[in-house]
Amino acid sequence: MKSNIKIPYPKIVLQYKILLLILIILFSSCGKVDTSSYYDKPSKTLRNYSALEITDFISFNPDIPDDVKTLLPSIIENKLINTNLGFQRIKYGSINDISSNNTLVMLAEIKDITSSRDFKFKKGTLQFGESSLSLQMALVQKDTGEEVLSGEVVGFDSTGLFGAKADSDKMLDHIANAVVNLIAANY
Repeated sequence: MKSNIKIPYPKIVLQYKILLLILIILFSSCGKVDTSSYYDKPSKTLRNYSALEITDFISFNPDIPDDVKTLLPSIIENKLINTNLGFQRIKYGSINDISSNNTLVMLAEIKDITSSRDFKFKKGTLQFGESSLSLQMALVQKDTGEEVLSGEVVGFDSTGLFGAKADSDKMLDHIANAVVNLIAANY
Protein backbone atom coordinates (compact mmCIF):
# COMPACT_ATOMS: atom_id res chain seq x y z
CA MET A 1 0.00 0.00 0.00
CA LYS A 2 1.31 3.35 -1.07
CA SER A 3 1.20 6.24 1.32
CA ASN A 4 0.29 9.74 0.23
CA ILE A 5 2.15 11.28 3.11
CA LYS A 6 4.92 13.57 1.93
CA ILE A 7 7.95 13.95 4.05
CA PRO A 8 8.97 17.60 4.05
CA TYR A 9 12.36 18.33 2.60
CA PRO A 10 14.56 19.19 5.54
CA LYS A 11 15.11 22.91 5.71
CA ILE A 12 18.73 22.47 6.72
CA VAL A 13 19.53 20.55 3.51
CA LEU A 14 18.01 23.33 1.44
CA GLN A 15 20.08 25.92 3.29
CA TYR A 16 23.26 23.93 2.67
CA LYS A 17 22.45 23.64 -1.02
CA ILE A 18 21.93 27.39 -1.26
CA LEU A 19 25.20 28.02 0.60
CA LEU A 20 27.03 25.61 -1.71
CA LEU A 21 25.60 27.37 -4.78
CA ILE A 22 26.71 30.76 -3.45
CA LEU A 23 30.23 29.42 -2.78
CA ILE A 24 30.45 27.93 -6.28
CA ILE A 25 29.46 31.28 -7.78
CA LEU A 26 31.96 33.14 -5.59
CA PHE A 27 34.86 30.81 -6.34
CA SER A 28 34.15 30.67 -10.04
CA SER A 29 34.52 34.44 -10.20
CA CYS A 30 37.61 34.46 -7.98
CA GLY A 31 41.19 34.13 -8.98
CA LYS A 32 40.96 35.53 -12.49
CA VAL A 33 44.18 37.29 -13.47
CA ASP A 34 44.10 39.85 -16.25
CA THR A 35 46.81 42.08 -17.59
CA SER A 36 46.71 45.17 -19.68
CA SER A 37 49.68 46.75 -21.36
CA TYR A 38 50.62 49.54 -23.66
CA TYR A 39 53.85 50.53 -25.30
CA ASP A 40 55.24 53.28 -27.43
CA LYS A 41 56.42 52.44 -30.93
CA PRO A 42 60.09 51.43 -30.72
CA SER A 43 62.63 53.93 -32.05
CA LYS A 44 64.64 51.05 -33.59
CA THR A 45 63.85 47.46 -34.35
CA LEU A 46 64.87 45.10 -31.57
CA ARG A 47 66.35 42.79 -34.23
CA ASN A 48 69.34 45.16 -34.37
CA TYR A 49 70.50 43.90 -30.96
CA SER A 50 72.27 40.68 -30.04
CA ALA A 51 71.77 40.67 -26.29
CA LEU A 52 69.20 41.62 -23.66
CA GLU A 53 70.43 42.35 -20.15
CA ILE A 54 67.84 42.40 -17.37
CA THR A 55 68.50 44.38 -14.20
CA ASP A 56 66.88 44.27 -10.75
CA PHE A 57 63.64 46.17 -10.80
CA ILE A 58 63.40 49.26 -8.65
CA SER A 59 60.57 50.76 -6.68
CA PHE A 60 60.14 53.84 -4.58
CA ASN A 61 56.95 52.42 -3.08
CA PRO A 62 57.68 51.00 0.40
CA ASP A 63 54.78 48.53 0.04
CA ILE A 64 56.61 46.56 -2.68
CA PRO A 65 58.25 43.45 -1.18
CA ASP A 66 61.98 43.23 -1.93
CA ASP A 67 61.69 39.69 -3.28
CA VAL A 68 59.31 40.86 -6.04
CA LYS A 69 62.03 43.21 -7.33
CA THR A 70 64.30 40.23 -8.02
CA LEU A 71 61.77 37.43 -8.59
CA LEU A 72 59.92 39.13 -11.45
CA PRO A 73 63.06 39.81 -13.56
CA SER A 74 64.13 36.21 -13.02
CA ILE A 75 60.75 34.91 -14.24
CA ILE A 76 60.95 37.22 -17.28
CA GLU A 77 64.48 35.98 -18.04
CA ASN A 78 63.38 32.34 -17.98
CA LYS A 79 60.37 33.03 -20.19
CA LEU A 80 62.43 35.04 -22.69
CA ILE A 81 65.07 32.31 -22.90
CA ASN A 82 62.32 29.80 -23.73
CA THR A 83 61.01 31.94 -26.60
CA ASN A 84 62.44 31.79 -30.09
CA LEU A 85 63.48 35.42 -30.26
CA GLY A 86 66.71 36.13 -32.10
CA PHE A 87 68.76 37.43 -29.17
CA GLN A 88 72.05 35.54 -28.90
CA ARG A 89 72.09 36.12 -25.16
CA ILE A 90 69.45 36.94 -22.55
CA LYS A 91 70.65 37.29 -18.98
CA TYR A 92 69.39 38.55 -15.64
CA GLY A 93 72.63 40.28 -14.77
CA SER A 94 75.47 41.98 -16.59
CA ILE A 95 76.49 40.86 -20.08
CA ASN A 96 80.13 41.60 -20.84
CA ASP A 97 80.94 39.28 -23.75
CA ILE A 98 78.76 41.12 -26.33
CA SER A 99 79.54 44.71 -27.29
CA SER A 100 77.49 47.33 -25.48
CA ASN A 101 76.26 48.90 -28.74
CA ASN A 102 74.60 45.54 -29.54
CA THR A 103 73.09 45.11 -26.07
CA LEU A 104 69.74 46.26 -24.74
CA VAL A 105 69.20 46.75 -21.02
CA MET A 106 65.75 46.26 -19.49
CA LEU A 107 65.09 48.87 -16.80
CA ALA A 108 61.87 48.60 -14.85
CA GLU A 109 60.11 50.24 -11.95
CA ILE A 110 57.31 48.64 -10.00
CA LYS A 111 55.08 51.67 -9.60
CA ASP A 112 52.19 50.41 -7.53
CA ILE A 113 50.95 47.35 -5.72
CA THR A 114 47.60 46.70 -4.09
CA SER A 115 47.02 43.69 -1.91
CA SER A 116 43.80 41.71 -2.01
CA ARG A 117 43.70 42.23 1.75
CA ASP A 118 43.39 45.99 1.30
CA PHE A 119 40.02 47.64 1.20
CA LYS A 120 38.94 51.11 0.23
CA PHE A 121 35.91 53.28 -0.26
CA LYS A 122 35.27 54.12 -3.88
CA LYS A 123 32.21 55.96 -5.11
CA GLY A 124 30.49 55.46 -1.78
CA THR A 125 30.95 51.69 -1.64
CA LEU A 126 33.41 49.50 0.16
CA GLN A 127 35.65 47.58 -2.27
CA PHE A 128 38.07 44.83 -1.43
CA GLY A 129 39.58 41.70 -2.81
CA GLU A 130 41.48 42.84 -5.92
CA SER A 131 45.26 42.73 -6.14
CA SER A 132 47.14 44.74 -8.71
CA LEU A 133 50.71 45.42 -9.69
CA SER A 134 51.90 48.10 -12.11
CA LEU A 135 55.24 47.79 -13.90
CA GLN A 136 56.77 50.54 -16.04
CA MET A 137 59.67 49.40 -18.21
CA ALA A 138 62.10 50.58 -20.84
CA LEU A 139 64.62 48.88 -23.08
CA VAL A 140 67.66 51.13 -23.52
CA GLN A 141 70.81 50.74 -25.58
CA LYS A 142 73.61 49.85 -23.15
CA ASP A 143 76.35 52.12 -24.52
CA THR A 144 74.31 55.29 -25.10
CA GLY A 145 71.34 54.95 -22.74
CA GLU A 146 69.05 55.75 -25.68
CA GLU A 147 65.52 54.50 -25.06
CA VAL A 148 64.48 52.02 -27.74
CA LEU A 149 61.15 50.78 -26.32
CA SER A 150 59.04 51.77 -23.33
CA GLY A 151 55.77 50.53 -21.96
CA GLU A 152 53.68 49.64 -18.96
CA VAL A 153 52.10 46.40 -17.83
CA VAL A 154 49.40 46.23 -15.16
CA GLY A 155 48.19 42.97 -13.69
CA PHE A 156 44.89 42.54 -11.86
CA ASP A 157 44.01 39.54 -9.73
CA SER A 158 40.42 39.34 -8.57
CA THR A 159 41.03 36.67 -5.97
CA GLY A 160 38.38 38.19 -3.78
CA LEU A 161 38.90 36.21 -0.62
CA PHE A 162 42.51 35.11 -0.68
CA GLY A 163 45.91 36.78 -0.96
CA ALA A 164 47.84 33.52 -1.00
CA LYS A 165 51.31 32.99 -2.39
CA ALA A 166 49.87 30.90 -5.23
CA ASP A 167 47.75 33.88 -6.28
CA SER A 168 50.72 36.28 -6.23
CA ASP A 169 52.83 33.77 -8.17
CA LYS A 170 50.06 33.57 -10.77
CA MET A 171 50.00 37.37 -10.99
CA LEU A 172 53.79 37.58 -11.47
CA ASP A 173 53.60 34.86 -14.13
CA HIS A 174 50.92 36.77 -16.05
CA ILE A 175 52.88 40.03 -15.85
CA ALA A 176 56.02 38.24 -17.07
CA ASN A 177 54.03 36.80 -19.99
CA ALA A 178 52.78 40.29 -20.88
CA VAL A 179 56.35 41.67 -20.85
CA VAL A 180 57.57 38.80 -23.03
CA ASN A 181 54.67 39.36 -25.44
CA LEU A 182 55.46 43.08 -25.58
CA ILE A 183 59.10 42.36 -26.48
CA ALA A 184 58.16 39.63 -28.97
CA ALA A 185 55.62 41.89 -30.69
CA ASN A 186 58.35 44.44 -31.30
CA TYR A 187 61.15 42.08 -32.23
